[in-house]
Amino acid sequence: MTRSSRRDVLIILGDLLSILNRKGPIRKTRLMHLANLNPQSFTRLSSILHNLGLIETMCQRGICMYNITRKGVFFLSLIRVLQKGLGIESEAAQKGLEPNIYSAIVKAVRGLGFDYKISSLVTGSTGTSYLHDLVLTTKNKEVLAVNMLFGNGSSMLRQYELGAIMASCLDTQIPHLIIVPPSLEDYYRDMFSRLRTGCKTVIVIWQRDPIRESLRRLIGEELVKRQ
Repeated sequence: MTRSSRRDVLIILGDLLSILNRKGPIRKTRLMHLANLNPQSFTRLSSILHNLGLIETMCQRGICMYNITRKGVFFLSLIRVLQKGLGIESEAAQKGLEPNIYSAIVKAVRGLGFDYKISSLVTGSTGTSYLHDLVLTTKNKEVLAVNMLFGNGSSMLRQYELGAIMASCLDTQIPHLIIVPPSLEDYYRDMFSRLRTGCKTVIVIWQRDPIRESLRRLIGEELVKRQ
């Protein structure tokens, strides 16, 4: 492992837990390959996760499989919230985002005449910074945050991610656009109805709802006409 800062260790531990949450139980060699770790680094980091009770090893007939524990799922949720708040982007999360989603959003943003920043932080009134997949700006001022929720993690993890977005919405007071896959539409609409507390937020279903019109509706016609 060439990365040595504490921030990077947090990212790698989160990646290990995320892989197990999506693909576990899996063998050690497969887990090392997916996490891009050498044997020495893997042994050290997996020992940390084992000692904390976040992962477990199940061996049968000489074959050992690694899996995440319920405590590990909860810890993974907290890591995701920390990464959002601190602006720490996981490599696994970056690879999981589909390029064509970014392309479609950027095209819509440009069509409305706004500037944009990818993987950008927005600071709220409390001084807390929130990481978003894309932020629309005009005259160096943030006017809208975009988040793409395409992970296949546990419902607990999705609840924390959506909760972090709602916290950002309340704190920053800028509109938030949430793009989700059709398979999770009902889940996110149900969660949105529970968490909504005055935030100007719209859930868009990928490849069904028009992104440009949703952006226009959130930003407001008056601001769009100024561009």
